[in-house]
Amino acid sequence: MGHNVELDYALLGEWARVNAIGTLTVIDGSFLRVNAPIGAVVPIAVAGRIRFLEEPYEANVGVQFELPQGLTLSFEILATAVEATSYGEGRRHVLFALNTQLPVLSAGRCKVGVFLDGVLARELCFSMEPPTIIEPAS
Repeated sequence: MGHNVELDYALLGEWARVNAIGTLTVIDGSFLRVNAPIGAVVPIAVAGRIRFLEEPYEANVGVQFELPQGLTLSFEILATAVEATSYGEGRRHVLFALNTQLPVLSAGRCKVGVFLDGVLARELCFSMEPPTIIEPAS
């Protein structure tokens, strides 16, 4: 990874969007667990901001989900900062939002890696847990 790009922040959510006015909307952000039965499919989003310290104002942004039972899903895009300088001193930024769905194959820990130009920049974790069943009082 070049020294010209850094991950400012990243978070998990149920849904996310980059808005036209240059802001992020994230629903149910920064969760630590997903309660869903085996066999369900759950929505998940990864959102964040990348800063470019100098030209070139582009980087490959990858997101990799590692689920229990060894399933891995990966996404990659080329992010380019096309706006005028955001921070001064030649710095620019790009917001990103990835929405997908994950199958619940088993309970356990899930890892989400955010990569910049192939280098792990952040790892976010959460657990998949079956819903709590409340037994009726006898």
